[in-house]
Amino acid sequence: MSKKTFLILDGNALLHRAWHSMPPLTTKDGRVVNAAYGFTMAIEKMRDQYDPEYMAVAWDLPGATFRHEAYEEYKATREKKEDELYEQIDIIQDILEGYGIPSLSAEGYEADDVIGTLAKRYGPKKDVEVLILTGDLDALQLVDKDVSVVTFVKGLSETKTYDEKAVEERYGLVPDQLIDFKALMGDPSDNIPGVAGIGKKSATELLQAHGDIDGIFKAIAKDDVPEKFTKKLRGQEEEVEHMQHLVTIVQDVDLEGFRITEAKVSEPDPTELLELFRDLEFRSLMKKYGGEEEAPKKKGNKKTATVDPADLSTESLVVFVQQGQQDLFGDGLRAIALHDGKKTAVIENPSKDDLKKTIKMILSADLLIGHDLKSIFHTLNDSTTEGLNDFPPLFDTMVGAYLLSPGSRQFDLQTCAYDVLGETVDASDAAADQVSCVWRLYKELLGELKEEQLLKLAQDIEMPLVGALYQMETEGILVDQKHLGTLSKQFETELKSLTKKIYKAAGREFNINSPSQLADVLFDDLALPTKRIKKTKTGYSTAASELEKLWETHEIVPMIARYREYAKLKSTYVDALPQLVGEDGRIHSSFN
Repeated sequence: MSKKTFLILDGNALLHRAWHSMPPLTTKDGRVVNAAYGFTMAIEKMRDQYDPEYMAVAWDLPGATFRHEAYEEYKATREKKEDELYEQIDIIQDILEGYGIPSLSAEGYEADDVIGTLAKRYGPKKDVEVLILTGDLDALQLVDKDVSVVTFVKGLSETKTYDEKAVEERYGLVPDQLIDFKALMGDPSDNIPGVAGIGKKSATELLQAHGDIDGIFKAIAKDDVPEKFTKKLRGQEEEVEHMQHLVTIVQDVDLEGFRITEAKVSEPDPTELLELFRDLEFRSLMKKYGGEEEAPKKKGNKKTATVDPADLSTESLVVFVQQGQQDLFGDGLRAIALHDGKKTAVIENPSKDDLKKTIKMILSADLLIGHDLKSIFHTLNDSTTEGLNDFPPLFDTMVGAYLLSPGSRQFDLQTCAYDVLGETVDASDAAADQVSCVWRLYKELLGELKEEQLLKLAQDIEMPLVGALYQMETEGILVDQKHLGTLSKQFETELKSLTKKIYKAAGREFNINSPSQLADVLFDDLALPTKRIKKTKTGYSTAASELEKLWETHEIVPMIARYREYAKLKSTYVDALPQLVGEDGRIHSSFN
């Protein structure tokens, strides 16, 4: 008999993950919706990937919890995020309601405690398996034969599932031991200090040898624990017990009569979701839930009549280039299209002479219009020896669209035509159709920029920059490769010398570039003081800011700082820059 899946989402963890993973997306009326969009896409992905029978979202509530009452400094170092993040919670609640997914929380407890309660209550049931979706590894202590944890590895796109075996492979410990593991080494993200001098490696070694904290202290009483650990743990029994209390997820929270049937997944009402997604401008989701019934109008079905380029006015001229596949005998420039607001000219498979005439024509325009003009200039420049200089006044519709909606995700012609004109245009459409679309886009954006009082910014600063940036990219940056080669050899010699000195000071060889190995040397082998040193999830930090606090404590610290400085300069600049140099001895960057 196959088990039914109960998928429980950590609402706050997913909210913050979406906030940091997505660009700062805004609607046309200025609302920031990136976290709401990322959260919704995660719901869609989880529904498709796991086909859960039940779904629920657990949330923290504003205010203190029992942990704050037990330890005043709990989470005291966490910085409050921008208001724009928290303002999206109500939006997400509306979206969850549209999907029919219940939100659960409990006064005085955290989302983790709600999740733990649900996992204990429904995990042991024979016909239910619990999956916990979170960005927080604290939930791994809940893993057992009935409960697995799905965590995000990269943004919102990549996940990893932890069962009992995966937890042991990562930590060398079973899930039940992770409570004691965290109590010993602390948790900087929650401002839980742990035991001074006990890091990830030490905590793991102690728990592997003695099972749990009780076993460790019993072994200390029998002198069965190495002195380097005993001196840090002796007399810390009450403090460690206090830390255990803070890090243990509660599994008996009163959820006010919640029944799993309330979380049963059903097909959402597409009408309700469509209304939400239209308001939030989630176009890909509108399409999925039937929003194409109001599809934008399609321009260009009727073949556009063309004329000779010489018949065009250059008062306001649009240029568009259409590229194809490159071959052995030339570039991939398939067509150049020009439009003056009334007439269109298309030059198919332009010759060198065609390119020369086109460049002369566009540079003589009173106003040159295009979508992503900088790329168009590069395409024309790469196809001819004719240089592009002394640009006329420019209007780039891609830049104009950005000025009006800086939080949007894409600014290609297809997206801008859809967003601004309500039209669909495909990259495969005829060049004549696309160049006329750019003209209509220009006229619409011009009006909107005036209305939003952004036209002066566009004309005086943004549009002139397009030509300037193109010229900077074309000119490139001259690099003295010979001098960099000399520096590379000098830095390599210095690094070898420093490596020998560091090994001697440490008393052994190790990977200087590994933060965990360096932390073992500094805080375990050399027993440097850990007071005021920040802790990460893997142990004490060896960041430059932390090493500065240890500068006078041991000769190895200044040597490590100097080693890092040379290594950074060598790898990031001295050795890397020559790899980017073109045939002309210059680096040609891309500026936006």
